Amino acid sequence: MVGRDASVRDRTPPPRPPDPRSLAAGYLPRRERLRRGRRVGPRPRRRSDGLTGARKRACPSEGARMTETIYALYPVFAASPELRAELFEDDALGNAAEEIETLFKDWAGRVDVRGSYSTVGFRADADLVLWLTAGSAEDIQRFVVEFRRTRAGDLLDPVASLMGLVKPAEFTPDHQPAFVRGETPRTYLCVYPFVRTPEWYLLPAQERGELLAEHGVLGREFPGVLANTTSAFGLGDWEWILAFETDELDALVDCIRRLRDSKTRLYSKVETPFFTGIRKPIADALDDLR
Repeated sequence: MVGRDASVRDRTPPPRPPDPRSLAAGYLPRRERLRRGRRVGPRPRRRSDGLTGARKRACPSEGARMTETIYALYPVFAASPELRAELFEDDALGNAAEEIETLFKDWAGRVDVRGSYSTVGFRADADLVLWLTAGSAEDIQRFVVEFRRTRAGDLLDPVASLMGLVKPAEFTPDHQPAFVRGETPRTYLCVYPFVRTPEWYLLPAQERGELLAEHGVLGREFPGVLANTTSAFGLGDWEWILAFETDELDALVDCIRRLRDSKTRLYSKVETPFFTGIRKPIADALDDLR
């Protein structure tokens, strides 16, 4: 993957040494929200899984060269006690899932929902992660506003919001993030922020390139782990956001551990928190909250 700077490379062997790629993200303080007392009624339309959306603006077709900036957002939520209790009520789970599935469908073509991920049991402070991509920050923000106006969204507390973007000039087709290339989403997602030390940016460009090439070689040892890096300078408290996807969770563990052997590690300042979850239809992800 080619970029100004980065911490992880694409797993497909490139025809030339890999270029920069890193991550970024951020915590939002947990806050109390006003609980609206309305009940959700059934909507006329329902999706089968609530996970997929059109990629007309969010993601170019596989192998295509990017022509516009793509935004990626990973909002993280924790279930409130009120939501946990309400989901046990008659029809509450089905109505809540149907409302969100309808929202996903209504926004198809503007915002792509790559997946909803249950993090229950993986972290004490988070239960659900969404992965959204779009051609504009305004669309992503509006989607989140509408999501939080659903009954379930109203009773979910925001924990973190990790936002980054991919610019056309940053990537050649074979080094684009997996979601940009049109790769099929994998079962597991691990997303986290990254910040380099100030010393990293003062290194000669050639030395940085050599260090990143070494890092990329290590990453390509794990072709089953897909990398998705977006830049986030000025979008939050971090510099990059990195999302790994895989169908084998142990491969993810081995990959991240192996990357610790890279000399670029000397210039890592922040690379936590990790949010790891299992991709599920939104109805199943909500069912995990009960």
